[in-house]
Amino acid sequence: MPELTVTIRSVKFQKASGNGFWMILETNCGECKGTMTFVPQPGLRFKLTGNIDAFQGRKEFKFTRAVPDVPVESRQRLHYLCEIATGVGPALEELIWDTCGEDWTDIERIAGVKMSDRQHLAVKDAFSVLAQNQSQVDAVAFLMGHGATFNLAQAAWDKWTEKTLSVVVANCYTLATLKNYGFIHIDVKIRQSFGITDRDPRRIQAAIWYGIQDLRNRGCTAIAWYEVLNKAKAITGLPGELLATEAKAMMKAGFITGWKDAMMIATKEDFEHESAIWSLIG
Repeated sequence: MPELTVTIRSVKFQKASGNGFWMILETNCGECKGTMTFVPQPGLRFKLTGNIDAFQGRKEFKFTRAVPDVPVESRQRLHYLCEIATGVGPALEELIWDTCGEDWTDIERIAGVKMSDRQHLAVKDAFSVLAQNQSQVDAVAFLMGHGATFNLAQAAWDKWTEKTLSVVVANCYTLATLKNYGFIHIDVKIRQSFGITDRDPRRIQAAIWYGIQDLRNRGCTAIAWYEVLNKAKAITGLPGELLATEAKAMMKAGFITGWKDAMMIATKEDFEHESAIWSLIG
């Protein structure tokens, strides 16, 4: 099946479709139509798999698969190799890079680097892993190159596997849903490498969600909006009006809901549970 690497110029049309969006994309290679799990920002590159077709006398590309085409630097791949090679630490990683540079992928070049027999064997085994798991290597190395630790990047792959790049490129705050990680970690160490500004809706909505989840973990299901607002304001430094606008967007999208008169909000799941209880009582 034909594959096309494109750069997104604009999204000409979009509509919800299943778990994603059916879109007409204007790209550097012409018009492309198909479904993605998220609406891409202009400038992002994708590898599209599909077929060339014609519509009203014009050629167009109808894709059935879209994968972010992300640059993974050679240095990032070496870092990944050294993370999975037992007994190969930062010092030896630096020595390999200083000695071999971009040619570190040549196993014969690495053989000339001074290290123990056990380390040579560990590096050789790691090369086999890289060769067999290229998609995983690219995803984990890419995330580490954007501020993620090896453990965080690996946790992302363990959860989303082949979809990891699509999930994280769409919204890096999705990483905050992984165990042992949260909004603050992503906000401080990762989001800027993905071009997310202070007032980006993804950041604001993630902060609101963080506030809700924090209060849920304390046993709350129906939560006072002012409590969530205060938490979100504290961690973002943004005005309440902006936070309220994004909260309304989250309600419209069905992520959260609430009781307007009481100024209470809840996740969709908790709202359904609370409503069911009140219907039984009432």
